[in-house]
Amino acid sequence: RERIETGEQLGLHTEPQDQEELASGRIARALLAHSRAQPLPELALICCAMLVYYFPRQSRLPSRTAIANFQDELLATFSQHHPRLWEALCALEELPDEEAARLLRAVGEAL
Repeated sequence: RERIETGEQLGLHTEPQDQEELASGRIARALLAHSRAQPLPELALICCAMLVYYFPRQSRLPSRTAIANFQDELLATFSQHHPRLWEALCALEELPDEEAARLLRAVGEAL
């Protein structure tokens, strides 16, 4: 973001891809702006989705309702289609670091 803003201040052309990545990042960060406390498995899944998914540029950020709906649908879909990974995510705090890292990579691949 700073690179783009600095370039604009200097009158440099901003590549559309850079603008798209910045917009996608803003939407991804909005996914963490939740109105309720979320358990670790849910946060881990949402964070993995932030890293894996690309969010197309929009004129404004999605509403809180749209974000909450996306989170709910993500959790429901993932837990239904990948029950073993979801069960492992529910025990994430109990896993050794190396095993937790492998699990998160598997979640990212599943997404």
